[in-house]
Amino acid sequence: MRCVLLVACVLWVGWGCAGEAAPAPTAAELDALIRQLGAGEFSEREDAQLKLAAYGERAREALTRALKHGDPEIANAAGRLLDKINRATVAVQVVDSAGRAVADAPVVFNIQRRDGRNAVSIRCSETVNTDAEGWACVGDLEPGAGYLVNLRCQVQGCVPAMTFQQNQELKIGRQEFRLTVMRFAQVKGVLLGKDRMPLVETQLYLVPASQVGSLGTKQGRLIVRRANCATTDAQGLFLFDRVQAGDYVPVLMNDDRVLFKGEEVRVGAEETVSLNPVLSEVDPQALNRSEGLLKEDADDAPANP
Repeated sequence: MRCVLLVACVLWVGWGCAGEAAPAPTAAELDALIRQLGAGEFSEREDAQLKLAAYGERAREALTRALKHGDPEIANAAGRLLDKINRATVAVQVVDSAGRAVADAPVVFNIQRRDGRNAVSIRCSETVNTDAEGWACVGDLEPGAGYLVNLRCQVQGCVPAMTFQQNQELKIGRQEFRLTVMRFAQVKGVLLGKDRMPLVETQLYLVPASQVGSLGTKQGRLIVRRANCATTDAQGLFLFDRVQAGDYVPVLMNDDRVLFKGEEVRVGAEETVSLNPVLSEVDPQALNRSEGLLKEDADDAPANP
């Protein structure tokens, strides 16, 4: 189960309306049918779905409450049934890079709708976990245009997956999205200094190649703060284990000063990249480490004017 910043497609699936109206159900009957949506037997689940669909508008309140049920199977079944009551539902399927469904993944729904120049929140940071087939949904939305749909999924060990759709039209039925989650890439290697001596307990930064030119400036401080950072071990080995796909440069810093820039490296999604020994030519004897930062020895530091 892994993660990327990606939405592959948007689909629309319409559902038919419920059949002839059934006698008015009691609250207890509706609650029992909601629980039955999570039954182990398919026949029991199907029976509950047919009865709730037949109740139509009279089951709306119970189905809406069920969208927040602790059982994802029940919550998602309730969302699908709400489709049949001439309302819109936003559904998202979370899959991994191989297209396999990711179960129990938290999806955060932020849905707004334009009202003139303003945007009114319809669903604000509402979290729904995916079911066994990777689906999570929120329903009972008014069909129409002008929606802003922001979906986000964060799975441990993965790049956050998200999508943002502006001026989205929601039709009666399900509006379906897909989020593909991909695991973080890794970059590893050994950092060597002068005479190929390993630099130990030294912070190395993995800076996006497009931002390296700004290092050493005020903006560079923010770039370094946001960059991946790894500390070498007793053999000078380092590991960056939360890397998104892109082009990077390994950089050795002393406060705002760039001590060393390595060769640019391209990192693919879910890749493990092993670098050749990173040769910095920095003298390990001329360095100390204070509060986790690489510092020059006092003897080597410039005298104060």
